[in-house]
Parts: sequence; structure tokens; C-alpha cells
Amino acid sequence: MDRSKNLEEKKEKVLPYKKVEIEALKLIINGLGKKLDEFLDLGSGYFRFEDTKELYEALVKEINEDGKNNKKVNFPIKIPSGIIKDPGTKKLYNFILFSEIYYNEDEIDPASDEILNNLRKIYISEEIEYVRKKMIEYDKAKKKSSIEEIEKLDRKHDNLYQRLVKLEQKKQNLGIINI
Repeated sequence: MDRSKNLEEKKEKVLPYKKVEIEALKLIINGLGKKLDEFLDLGSGYFRFEDTKELYEALVKEINEDGKNNKKVNFPIKIPSGIIKDPGTKKLYNFILFSEIYYNEDEIDPASDEILNNLRKIYISEEIEYVRKKMIEYDKAKKKSSIEEIEKLDRKHDNLYQRLVKLEQKKQNLGIINI
């Protein structure tokens, strides 16, 4: 019984947000679908976890280096040993590289769209949360401020509010998130 309990504890829990990032990396590594350039243009800021972020950066670097050397990118992308330093990231890369692809040919592009949308929506949601926290900070700071400082804080608050409205609209335009 103790042995099975230890095995259960060793199993890693994968958060829904991380699953989205892993699926994106799987599509990039295997070069699936017509959205590869969109995934590469996202930037590492769309990857919240250190291992997925490091792997994304390594993949982009590998693809860009092949492009600079006028080499054709071969899929699945093989990252040379030594490029990825973190053992957890190496483990993730190997997991993705050797995992089964669950998409049929006609499902790849819709899945890519959904994954891109989800990554964007998660990113925007985090920005929205940051802006809201800043607005609350400014509201609290106004209580202890002079009239001049209150006017500055009001302007900052108004700018943040405008940014918040734009972000909320962007998020709404992306539609429903399916994780």
C-alpha cells in the first residue's frame, strides 16, 4: 500500500493552463497545421510556466537558426543536447516529443485556433488582473495623498481604466475558453 501511495504522490498534476501550453508546444515541435508562424510570433510571455517558457524559447531559437542558415526545418524538431539546461524542461521536451498526437488531419487547424485563442485569453486575463490590482493600489494611495497627488493618481487610474476596457473587449472578442 505504501508503494502505491508513493507512486500517486510522484505523479505530477498538470494544471489546465499548462495543458494548453503543452498542446501548443506539441504542435510547434511536430510542425502541425498552418498556424506555426502564429505560435512562433506569440512570444514567450504567453507561456506562464518556467519549463514551457524555456522550451518555447529553445524551439523558436532552433527554428530561427535553421531559417538564418537557409536550412529547411525538419519536424519533429530535434533540439541538440546541451541547449536545454533544466532537467524538468528536458523531461517535458521528451514527453512531448514521444507523446501521441491525438488530432486527425482535419482537426489540426481548428485545434490550433482554439489553442492560440486560449493562450491569448489567458494572457489577457492576467493583464486584466494586473490592471485591476494597480487600480486598487491607486485608490488606496489616494486616501493618504495630497490634492496634487490625488490628481496624478486620478489620471493614472483613468488611463488604467481605459486600458482595462480595451483588454476586456479584446478578451470578449476571443470568445469562449475551452480548457
